[in-house]
Amino acid sequence: MEIAKKIKENFKAVKISDGEIRIKKNALPDLCRFLHESGYTHLSLITGVDYTDERGEFEVVYHLYSYSKKDLITVKTAAKVKGAGSKTRGKKTEIPEEIKKKVKDCIGCKICTKKCPQEIDVKEVIFGLKEGKDVDPGVIENCSECGSCEEKCPKKIEILGVFEMLKLGSSGGDSGGSDDYEMPSIPSITHIYNSADWHEREVYDLMGIEFEGHPNLRRMFLSETFEGYPLRKSYPLTKKQEVNINAEFEEDEHLLDNRLNTLQKQSGTGLFHLNMGPQHPSTHGVLRLRLLVDGEIIREIYPVLGYLHRGIEKIAENLNYTQFIPYTDRLDYVASMINNAAYVYAVEDLMELEIPLRAEYLRVIVMELQRIASHLIWFASWPMDLGATTPYFYTLRDRERILWIFEDLCGARLTLNYFRVGGVTGDMNDAAEKKLKDFLGIMPEMIEEYEQLLTENEIIIGRSKGVGYLSKKDAINYGVTGPILRSAGVKYDIRKAHTYSVYDKFKFKIPVEKGCDVYARYKIRMEEMRQSLSIISQALDGIPEGEIKARVPRLITPLKGESYSRVESPKGELGVYMISDGSQRPYRLHIRSPCFCNLSSISRMCENSVVADLISATASIDIVLGEIDR
Repeated sequence: MEIAKKIKENFKAVKISDGEIRIKKNALPDLCRFLHESGYTHLSLITGVDYTDERGEFEVVYHLYSYSKKDLITVKTAAKVKGAGSKTRGKKTEIPEEIKKKVKDCIGCKICTKKCPQEIDVKEVIFGLKEGKDVDPGVIENCSECGSCEEKCPKKIEILGVFEMLKLGSSGGDSGGSDDYEMPSIPSITHIYNSADWHEREVYDLMGIEFEGHPNLRRMFLSETFEGYPLRKSYPLTKKQEVNINAEFEEDEHLLDNRLNTLQKQSGTGLFHLNMGPQHPSTHGVLRLRLLVDGEIIREIYPVLGYLHRGIEKIAENLNYTQFIPYTDRLDYVASMINNAAYVYAVEDLMELEIPLRAEYLRVIVMELQRIASHLIWFASWPMDLGATTPYFYTLRDRERILWIFEDLCGARLTLNYFRVGGVTGDMNDAAEKKLKDFLGIMPEMIEEYEQLLTENEIIIGRSKGVGYLSKKDAINYGVTGPILRSAGVKYDIRKAHTYSVYDKFKFKIPVEKGCDVYARYKIRMEEMRQSLSIISQALDGIPEGEIKARVPRLITPLKGESYSRVESPKGELGVYMISDGSQRPYRLHIRSPCFCNLSSISRMCENSVVADLISATASIDIVLGEIDR
């Protein structure tokens, strides 16, 4: 790599191998500035990883991309912490007397072991505790708390309670992730990449890593009253939090007051704080926007996230690889097929699996159907936010045809759970194929009908042309992708730039506009639906016979390593960064949400706009809060 050679020439304390750059944290800002100037202008993701048990440090991973070079590089830096480094994961611990009392009635019958879907030797653990043996808590790490063992136990032993106490013991008690070592810190790169603002806040919120020099470092998803950092390995799954429903979700009440006073002095006019959401119908879910307005003019916007945060990534670290697939459906729940794809491609990359060709064709067909279905939901809601109700009924009518096909394929309509590591769950039957051909026949005419409704509608034009303007430079620096990036003139689509599955077998165009506004995003999505229809038609004509799933173990255990899978979702670049430690569950999983990154640009997009334009601009981003909050 040419860039690797330049880095070695300019930075002494750097190690480079296989596209991965390791550097000391003090040199991180200089390296990032050098990479930015070298064309790596897209900050895709920042991930925090807890290695305090093994190496006594937290690691922060940066994925940086160059549009001109079509190259992705990984930068890693570490923050050593004093008092850490005693390995607790899988460490033998002293068993308290309270546990021994719970297991005293165990007769060693093995029923609990036979009923465990995770194939944990439950009898060995429980009977071993009764016999006074030391038990390694690491053997129960894969417990999914299904309760099968406890339900079938003839002596009604509280097995899950014992497991919980063992896990708490192995993590040093109810620490809540607030360990007895100092807070790790890394220099901020927000002065180089605007997109680093939200990424760094997320890492701080969930992992407890501070970023020196961040202009506004505070919680991203969790309430300020939340105790601990849940993505640390020391944070127990069973820890309870006290919630004050009367308290402000974001307690930094002085932040807006100080900005309000500053802006008033600068403008010489009176400003006030306007709250929009999280109940507002035009926020497309539980999104809250705190606005500082001068009459009807928006001066600044502060989004408040987290109302739908469910700890998806923590859940992933405590389930096996197959069990987590249904949880991906609950991210962008109007594009669940593509969520499935991003996740299983990451696992398959770790396993170096070869997927049957028919399975890949089926995957492409359902992903493109899902892309159309997602755009139809957007096309139903965006005009409705502007006062037009007719498109809502047109698009839901046509989306129903796609859901009928999904029902025939997998028996579900919304959360589909269709992908599997190695393939898909079901083949296309005659009924599904007929419905698909009927859909391909009628849908082009329907898209023409949509455009007749809106493309030259003077109200739509007035509410979208020049509204929500985001320049090409700002779009790249804020890390936006998908239709928003392409509406700013950047011809980038992962299906073409870094093809995956069998997309390289099909001919299709990447729609690009240069309007940089809401209207350009509308035109992009209309054309994308046409291109998806073309891909589906080609796939259906060329789909080969054969198997729909590769042979994989029932319990998947990839080799140690990491992968970063990226797919083109209807909203943009959906990524899954996965680290395997060789066990039956991910050591770390981090999801790059395109909605999260795209929404971060809303303050720039609507700066000095009127409040009414905020409605149109927010809708044009096409956000889904399940994916943003995770």
